[in-house]
Amino acid sequence: MGFNTAIASLMEFTNELYKIKAKEGYCAKEWQFTLSTLSQLLAPIVPHISEELWNQLKNEQSIHKSKWP
Repeated sequence: MGFNTAIASLMEFTNELYKIKAKEGYCAKEWQFTLSTLSQLLAPIVPHISEELWNQLKNEQSIHKSKWP
C-alpha cells in the first residue's frame, strides 16, 4: 500500500518547509496555504490529526469536504 513511502515523502516536504522558513522567512498567507495543503495530504493517512490541524488553521468545513490540492 506504500504508506511508508507516502509518510517519508511528507516528512521530506516538511523538512524542506523548515529550511525555507529558516533561510527566507515566510509570508503569512503563503505559509497558511502551504500548511493547509500539507494537512490535506496527511488526511488519508491520519484523518483525526489532520482534521485537528485543519481546524487550527481556521478552516470552517471538514478537511474531508475540501478540494484535493
